[in-house]
Formats: sequence, C-alpha cells, structure tokens
Amino acid sequence: LLLLACSLTSLNAQQRCQPPSLPATSAEPNIFTAEQEMHLGDAVAEHLQKDFQVIDDGEINAYLQRVGALLVKQLPETGMRFQFFLFDQPVANAFTLPGGRIYVSRKLVALTRNEDELAGVLAHELGHIVARQAAIDVTYMFKEVLGVTSVTDRRDIFAKYNQLVENAARKPKALNRGQGHEEKGQVLADQIGLYALARAGY
Repeated sequence: LLLLACSLTSLNAQQRCQPPSLPATSAEPNIFTAEQEMHLGDAVAEHLQKDFQVIDDGEINAYLQRVGALLVKQLPETGMRFQFFLFDQPVANAFTLPGGRIYVSRKLVALTRNEDELAGVLAHELGHIVARQAAIDVTYMFKEVLGVTSVTDRRDIFAKYNQLVENAARKPKALNRGQGHEEKGQVLADQIGLYALARAGY
C-alpha cells in the first residue's frame, strides 16, 4: 500500500510520498501507567530470563540499539524506556515484554539479509509496545484470574504478577483471549511498525 501511494504521488513532481498517519491505539482497558508497565516488564523478565540466556555481544547489541533508536525516534512519546536484547535460542524469533523490552534471537539477526529486514522486525515489535498490548493483556488476566482491577507501586506489581503465575493453571482460559484478539493486535502492530519504517526511511 505504501509503494502504491508513492507511485501515485510521483505523478505530481511537486509532491513527495508522505508516511501514513499513526493509527489509533487500542481502546481496551489498561490499568497500567507507563511507569507501572515498566515495573511489570521487570517482573515478567525476572521469570522469563530463567529460560534462556541474554547475550552480551557488544557489536551485535550496538547494531540492534542503533536500528532500534532510529525507529523509536519516529514514534510518539510513550513514557517508557525501550531496551533491545539479544538472546540465544536455536529459533528465529523476536518478542516484546511490557514496558519497552524487545528480545531478538541471535538466529533471527543472522538470517536477516540487510538492515531493512531487521528494522522491519523491530518496527513490528515496537508497534506492540506503542499499542500497549502486553499491558492490556495483563490487565485482562489480572481481572479474570485474580479479580484485580488496579495496581500501585513496584512491589505491588511484582506481588500481583507472581500471584498470577502461581494461579494461572487454575484458569487457563483466562490466558487465551482468542484468535480474533490476536489478529487485531498483529494488524495494529503492523500499522504502527509501517509508520515507523516509513518515517525512518527504510
């Protein structure tokens, strides 16, 4: 669609292809402020990083940070601190945690043929964060599993998240919001990612 827009615009030599407008983020309930969401991300990371190794590779990490920073500059202010992590798993994968954490597998970086491909992956993951989708999902799970509808400080968020992990097995359906919700989230992340890519010149 962006290429089509550029082609049509090029018919007028005085006009330039403009990036798409930023789509509206989700209107679903979210009990977390930006600061609280970063605390939530720390709580999730504490559990998750037991299952894989974060790699301290200065050269590749600098590459991730540089590309990520170019994309972040194109996005609206979120109040969150974006962090990019390289991890070691034999799969090509990338994912986000609440509060601005993006994890990219070493294999995925190795498989990208150029910077534009890596930027496409990071832009999509940034889209999930800007749309606050992880915080929205945890808001839903807190309510369904724990009956919780508000959070306070870092200690409270860690305690409630740990309680969620301990009790999740009792209400497994609360952890699955359905294919329609997942597809909607992917589309929104792609729209925001496309905006960032276009603005950054990829």
